[in-house]
Amino acid sequence: MRHEAKSFRIGNFIQVNSTHKITQIDAIDIHGNIKVLDMVNKCVLQLPLHELSPIPIREYWLLKMGWRYYQGCTSGTMTKDAWTPRLELDYVDSKMQIKSRYGGEETYYPLPHIQHVHDLQNLYYFLTGEELVLLFGKNEI
Repeated sequence: MRHEAKSFRIGNFIQVNSTHKITQIDAIDIHGNIKVLDMVNKCVLQLPLHELSPIPIREYWLLKMGWRYYQGCTSGTMTKDAWTPRLELDYVDSKMQIKSRYGGEETYYPLPHIQHVHDLQNLYYFLTGEELVLLFGKNEI
């Protein structure tokens, strides 16, 4: 799937194709060029969108963003602790879904368009008004 600059926002994590390094978007200009933070050299690089790739959602990334496995398991369904007692974001069978609880009933809504880390970062921000924090060790990025 080809992505457009408008699907990204400042703060999203993305991969640089040439180095396979994960970096964070610092700015997006009107021509679709994206400025990214080079965390190793402590500088900002401007790259065209075709030199960047979105990061597919995988369990590794969800763990880095605070998701946890249900009931102490080490694989399977994952959830993000609810920011409200009535809503949760779950990762089931490699797909994101939102779960709502009202009147003692649980309803699940699939989110097939949430396939990449930046999609999830954007959704979480729009639902909560807060950034998803990624927890990295100092040598991981």
